[in-house]
Amino acid sequence: MKNWFSNFDQFSENLLEGLKNAPLKVKENKRLIFKFSIFIIGLLFCLYLLILLFITLIANAVYFVLKNKEVIIISFIVICMIFSSISSKRDKAKQEQLRNNLEEQNRQEKQAMARYTYLRMFLFKILDDRLCNLTEIVKPVTPNLLNALTPITVDDSRSIIYYNFQVHKIKTLPFSQGADYVQNLLSSHVMAKMQIEGIEGITAPINDNLLYPLYVDEIKDLGSMAIIVLVMDCEAYRALKESQGALQSRKLIEHI
Repeated sequence: MKNWFSNFDQFSENLLEGLKNAPLKVKENKRLIFKFSIFIIGLLFCLYLLILLFITLIANAVYFVLKNKEVIIISFIVICMIFSSISSKRDKAKQEQLRNNLEEQNRQEKQAMARYTYLRMFLFKILDDRLCNLTEIVKPVTPNLLNALTPITVDDSRSIIYYNFQVHKIKTLPFSQGADYVQNLLSSHVMAKMQIEGIEGITAPINDNLLYPLYVDEIKDLGSMAIIVLVMDCEAYRALKESQGALQSRKLIEHI
């Protein structure tokens, strides 16, 4: 208890001593205190101006809205109508594109089996002794030997029809120069054949090097056999290959 009273007396003496010396400290730092006061006043004044400006802007905005509410409402309705019209046109364009793709798919599916027969004969004529030796494929004796277990594959999501033809390989090992080499070589012969004779039952001879009615889409190496996948030219297939960066002009490959 005595310690507490002694500590309180010491604190009181220090406080009184500080109050006595305060005027001297203020007098010594009068210039600094004056600058600080000016700064605080300026800061408060700027804050006041910002608040006043903000209130003025809100008041002007409210006044403008109340004064021109009819124009604003009409403008809003017009913007909504324009946006709705644009969205409607986009939806119609997508639906039209989808309908065109479905119509093309239905048309191709109706003609698919007939085309498969024509394409089988076309491929049979291309696979001569020289090309078969280059591609390591056994030359088929009759067109019927090209029939695959799944002759036709349909990509419903893109409306693309793939025609599959089965061939036997000379070796059970993978193609010595790769499936891409076989695909490119076969593509060059397909293009050359179409330019000279066309595809019987499908198209006349093609004189334009930029037109490709028929594509060799893929060569599937299955060991002792291979599947040659052909695709008739259509907008959906071109869009697919362009998106993959794979559709380009095929140059004829010369072989000695």
